[in-house]
Amino acid sequence: MPTSFVAELKRQLPEKEWANVLRSLRHDKLVWKTLQDEGFASKALKFAGSNPGLWSPGCLALLALDYIELIPLLKSTPLEPIDDKIRHKAAAAFETITNGGENSQNIFSLSNAGMLALALRERWRLLGQWHEIISELTPGHNRYWFPVAACLFSLLSNPDEFISSLLSQKGSISHQTLGIHAVISNPFPVEDQRDILLKSILNLPSQRKLDLLKGI
Repeated sequence: MPTSFVAELKRQLPEKEWANVLRSLRHDKLVWKTLQDEGFASKALKFAGSNPGLWSPGCLALLALDYIELIPLLKSTPLEPIDDKIRHKAAAAFETITNGGENSQNIFSLSNAGMLALALRERWRLLGQWHEIISELTPGHNRYWFPVAACLFSLLSNPDEFISSLLSQKGSISHQTLGIHAVISNPFPVEDQRDILLKSILNLPSQRKLDLLKGI
């Protein structure tokens, strides 16, 4: 990544925001790797500029896909379906990538992460719950679910339900790690990230809470 990117990021963002944004960008390896491309970094600076919320993995993935017009729709309530053409492309990408095993991990991009996040968002819109969807995620075997979860968090109107489901008592250690990663990869102050996670584990047994807090 050109050293000028970090300097320009600091110049554009308010002083109290740039450290949070930079820390979150670095937390997700795929997001950070994508920003090493000078062309995309320049595009991201023009797109997100001084708006910390636009520096989220999901918004950057939509930028990579040229789908930034979806941002208001994805954040709206009640939930609205995305364009049929994009929805079908996302569903096809989901099938292709999730059936590709190790090969998919070797060529995985931020655009891919965005497509899978869109596919999962649409499934959630139709099902109305996360349990069945999360049971199909395999973060212990396929690392690409980590940037997907980070993107999905920032594309949901209510991401708290998603995180609570990942951190639930029924979730595996890898799913819990996935939930923590999704929160920390999004540009909030550390205190806000901690509050989101604490709220998500509020009803868990004490020992489970302690185990999860060790991973934060």
